[in-house]
Amino acid sequence: MKWVHSDPYKRLYGAARSQAAKRRLLLFPHSGAGPSYYLKWLEFLPPDVELWIVNYPGREGRFLEPFANSINNLSYDIAQSLIELRPLPLLIFGHSLGAAVGFEVAQFYETNGGMDLTKLIVSSRPPKKMNDELTNMLKLSDRELINAVCNKYGGIASEIIENDEFQQFFTPILRSDLNLLLNYSTPSNVKLNTDIHASFGDKEVSFSSKDIDEWRNYTNKNFTITKFSGDHFYFQDNLKNILSTII
Repeated sequence: MKWVHSDPYKRLYGAARSQAAKRRLLLFPHSGAGPSYYLKWLEFLPPDVELWIVNYPGREGRFLEPFANSINNLSYDIAQSLIELRPLPLLIFGHSLGAAVGFEVAQFYETNGGMDLTKLIVSSRPPKKMNDELTNMLKLSDRELINAVCNKYGGIASEIIENDEFQQFFTPILRSDLNLLLNYSTPSNVKLNTDIHASFGDKEVSFSSKDIDEWRNYTNKNFTITKFSGDHFYFQDNLKNILSTII
């Protein structure tokens, strides 16, 4: 399968399947991550699902671009990039930071039209802010920050943990993404007219099941929630079964 970019700005990285694809999954990565972290998802998706992964600025083909200055501006930029793709019913999956960005993109399409949005899947992030935790993390040195994120969330490659040069490249990306979350508040007066599914791991330590259940207040349609076995990155060990449940 050949991976392609959606536009010259490389905002989306995808595997455009044949014209037989009936649905499109738009995947929003977590803080510090890019498309490469999620490439293996294609292997476990149904054949009728076309996968596109969002590529935030400042990484993976967009190294020379400045980091995003807000989730609102980032989501607008991403929403524009989908215009070039052929229309298909759209599912949005956002993990952690990606849940916030994905929610804003979903809100954009509901306000402006242009996409047949069928479901928003918010993973490992409640709608409420976690300012104290983010503020304390961002005060740490680079090494301390990486250790803190690894200990609480995981999701950082061993090559970065063990290599000082990789850390010097990676840490500014991570700090920028965490700052996006620190300066973002999920609007309390918005309700989407699409289904929302929330998913998280039973060993999650940064929020409670009650916290993530608050996503039910952001839709006029169906709300469902699934607690999987695992931590913040619960999908890593059982990806096939998890995707069959939520997609």
